[in-house]
Parts: sequence; structure tokens; C-alpha cells
Amino acid sequence: MTSLLAAHCRGHFYREFAWKTLEGVDKPNSTGVLLDLIRARTDPIRNAAHLIAKTIHYDSRPGKYVSVYSFSRLVQAGDIRSNGQPYADYLIGNAVNYESAKLNRIYFDFDNEEEPQKAVDEALIVARSLVRHGIYCHCYFSGKKGIALYIEFITTDINPENKKEVLKLFLDTMIKTVKADFDYDMFEMIEGEKVWKAIDYKVCFDLARVSRIPNTKHKSGLYCIPVSFGDMRKGIEFMRFKAKSPSNANLDLIITDCMRRNSKLPRIMLNLEKEVIKEREFKLAEKKKKELYWAQMPKKIEGSLTEEQIERAKNAPLSKVTGNESRTRCPTHHGHNPTSFYVDHQKNYWFCHSCSKGGNAISFLMEKEKKSFKEAVLMLQ
Repeated sequence: MTSLLAAHCRGHFYREFAWKTLEGVDKPNSTGVLLDLIRARTDPIRNAAHLIAKTIHYDSRPGKYVSVYSFSRLVQAGDIRSNGQPYADYLIGNAVNYESAKLNRIYFDFDNEEEPQKAVDEALIVARSLVRHGIYCHCYFSGKKGIALYIEFITTDINPENKKEVLKLFLDTMIKTVKADFDYDMFEMIEGEKVWKAIDYKVCFDLARVSRIPNTKHKSGLYCIPVSFGDMRKGIEFMRFKAKSPSNANLDLIITDCMRRNSKLPRIMLNLEKEVIKEREFKLAEKKKKELYWAQMPKKIEGSLTEEQIERAKNAPLSKVTGNESRTRCPTHHGHNPTSFYVDHQKNYWFCHSCSKGGNAISFLMEKEKKSFKEAVLMLQ
């Protein structure tokens, strides 16, 4: 197990450790709720020996995890960026957090609770499509119902503010490529709403994502183990049989071979970063055009509305109309699956992955309540 742990982390630290809670052992949080997963934010993993010690200490838990990405350095309350600004946006209270992730691994999670074989089939289709384009991966069976797919490459220096957007662009490009290669849609329509079949879209480009540690037990009693594509083609029942005991696979060799084959990944990631920067600059130019347009408009627009009223409504917190939850029903199509609709209260922005609509509190009211622009603005005063 020790060799698998060291290979899985590739010698790159800091990493965040997390574990599934166990009733009667773990303590509820300040609100009296026992969380399903606890992340050790104040005690990040510093090296392989520390990870082994943590894994042994939490051996009784039904799941043990480590962050997919390693982080460049610790950031604490009071630390200052190179530009003289504090790291406030990286911190939660006074908790320890990280400056930026080291980008050297891309992670996809395929799960299907009802029909886990579908998750395996979709992972195989994605892997085949990637190989067609010279990108190689390796996989773990999660211990029950899904497959974790990893693409390894040498650490690539992407600016911290671009990393999440680069990963998202890679994922979106991959989805389009799979469709072109095999005419396979990775989502299905259920009651008029777009729902992902197996891939966990919302976390694939999440830099804080954690994944199950290899050779640790799932609550089902099965182990999380590395599997070959031959194993996957034999089906979910074969992998479940294989996962009854820990793996003795040479994970270090598997990962090293994957890295060697993916020599062009760093160049791909840098090219994607250029696209991200180009798109951001385009949006910024469009925003400036709009600001200039509104600046040249008369002080009173939309009947009796003033610029001050509109500005106040634009900056109104979304919690006034959505509540404090980050997940709720989309105001546009009122879908039955709230996982497609997300509210970012920090950025004061909502977005729906199903209908691709988003905006601020004004647009939310216009969509949900069918109000005019003027009516929405007045409601937010």
C-alpha cells in the first residue's frame, strides 16, 4: 500500500486530506450536523510519510481521500501577494489554504448509481477518444459504482487565475471530440432537462477536488484499485471481484508511462490558456463598450428609472431572490434536477448548465417572475 500511496501523489505536496465520517467517532460541526465528508484544511499533507500516517489514523473510516492536485505553497491569514494585495479570496476565515494548484494531472469521475456499467462504458469511450488524439490515461475502480480516469503529464506553469478555466475548456473540448469521434452524447434529456449520464461535470475542473486513495476500502468492503482497460472491458462484476482485495499493481510504472506518452499535454494546456486569456480580453472589451454606451445615455432611462437605481439593482445580492442556498431550481425552465443550476454568492452570479443562461438578481427576477426590466429593478430597491 505504501508504494501505491507514494506513486499516487507523485511526490508532489502539499495536498488536502479528507475522510468519510463515522457516526459515534467523528464530531458534528458547530451547527450540530455530522458532515458526510470532512476535509483537513488546517493540517495539509506535507509528504508521503504524513499521508501514510493519516491513512492509518483514519483506517476505520468508510472512505479516505486526498486532493487530486497538489498546491505550490501554504497561504495563511495576513499573507500578501506579490502585487501587494492580501490572499483574502483564497481563505475561509483564518483557515490555512493554498496559493495555486500545480497543474500536472487531469481528473474525470464517472459515476452511475443505478447502472454502474454505464459509467464504465462511458469511461472507455472517453479513453478511446483521447487515445485517438494522442492523449493517454489510467483508471481506478472506485470501490463500488464508478471509474476515476487520470491523465498525467509534467507540471505545467499556468497562471493561478487561469487554471480552472483551462481545465473547463479542456473538458468542454473533450466532450465535443467524443461526440465527433463516436457520435456519443455524454448527456441525456430527462423531462426536458439536460442531465449528464455518468461524468461528474461540475467537479471535473474543480481544483479543490479530492479523490479516493488507492488500496483503501469503500464502505461496500471493496477496495479502490488501479484497473486496466482490459479489466474495464470485462465489466463491472469482474472489477468488483478483483476489488475484493488490495492491488499489487506497479502504479509508479503505470503513472510514469502515462506521463511519458503525454509529452504534448503541456503544450496543449499552454495553448488552452492562451484561448482563455483571449476570451477574457474579448469579454472585457465588450464590457467596456457597454459601459461607454450606457455612459452616453440620458440620466433617466426605462421610464422613471435612474442610473443609480439600476446600479443598485445590479449589485443587489442574489440571496434576496434565491435565498442562501447555492443549489435551487433554474428560473428559466424550472427543471427537476437542481444540480444543473448553481449560484455563486461570492461573485453574485447564477448559471444553469442545462439551458446555459445566467446573470444577476435582475435577470433572475425577469426569468422567474416574468417581470420587465423596470419591474425587476424596482423590486430590488
